Amino acid sequence: MTAIGAYLWAGRDSDVAAIMRVAGDERQRRLDRDATALSGLAMGLVAIAGAITSAARDNGDIGGYVLIFFVGGVTYVVSRFVLKRRS
Repeated sequence: MTAIGAYLWAGRDSDVAAIMRVAGDERQRRLDRDATALSGLAMGLVAIAGAITSAARDNGDIGGYVLIFFVGGVTYVVSRFVLKRRS
């Protein structure tokens, strides 16, 4: 729902619309890649902080944060392998 709102708010000729249509130029694709990388870093930092906080409060139980670490790590390794093979 947020993506649709961003598309409508930004307009058809904006960077957001071009990236969502996968018709962006090199600069727009770089912006999308950089935003994806920064959001991944933010997610990882929040997962680390959450795991530390949860472990401190619950006597070592980090709960669902292990899943976030696992998915992020596996995704990183697989994407590095795929991207290295493509180039």
